[in-house]
Amino acid sequence: MKNKVFFNNSCNICRAEINHYKKYSNKDIEWVDVTNNKEAQQITSKSYEQLLRRMHIIQDNKLIEGAEVFLIIWKNIPKYNFLYKLFNNKPMFFLLKIFYEIAAYFLFLKNKHLLKEWRKKIYQLKFAHLVNDLLHGEKNGNLIGQMSNFVQRDVQGIKLIKFKLT
Repeated sequence: MKNKVFFNNSCNICRAEINHYKKYSNKDIEWVDVTNNKEAQQITSKSYEQLLRRMHIIQDNKLIEGAEVFLIIWKNIPKYNFLYKLFNNKPMFFLLKIFYEIAAYFLFLKNKHLLKEWRKKIYQLKFAHLVNDLLHGEKNGNLIGQMSNFVQRDVQGIKLIKFKLT
């Protein structure tokens, strides 16, 4: 069965490392970019923020995250078996885990702008759907109030135009 590795391709450091591993990996590893990937969120049952924060892998229908993902990758890439052997014991894995958590945290902070952009798009879409529902009377039975917001798409995103209904 294929292992599925979920990684942040929009992070330059993450992308460089994964692209390096891709060169040496066999077909037993499937690489999945989590950037704006709803399917990855559904498959892993993790939020976008959780997927950006740590690397994940599905191995034998089990979701694994963090430093342990590297052990699985290294075990499956012959060139990196020595790293698997080196860190596949409690004291060394403990050190790897500490290093991974520190590095992952700083990479997450460096790429946190992705979350802001993603949340902004989600809120805009939710608001657009709400306004559309209100205008078409699909919620609350009719239009609410004398003022109504219409959603107009333009080059810069969603723009609200207010006008009075008569």
